Amino acid sequence: MGTMTSPTDRAGGSPDPFENWDQDATAVSDAYGTQNPLVVAEPTQSAMELEVAAESAATAFDAVGECDWRRTGRRSNGSVFTIETLGQYFLHDVTHHLHDVRG
Repeated sequence: MGTMTSPTDRAGGSPDPFENWDQDATAVSDAYGTQNPLVVAEPTQSAMELEVAAESAATAFDAVGECDWRRTGRRSNGSVFTIETLGQYFLHDVTHHLHDVRG
């Protein structure tokens, strides 16, 4: 989640594109399909790290000014996004993965 804070800082303010992140490749390399959902959701150090990362992301989005939600950024593949659409994707992804863990 740490990568979710820099687009809010950089969108519209940097000519450098954000690197693409291949979530499918990450799922394979991190063996998502073999991870035990009960262990992933267990209140351990990982869960505490997730809570800290979520709080950091929430703080970053909370700091976006009313006029800045439409500021744009660009992925290295040319895709354009706004801070608002990044936030929507972020919430969708969290909801999607929560469903995956709960079944």
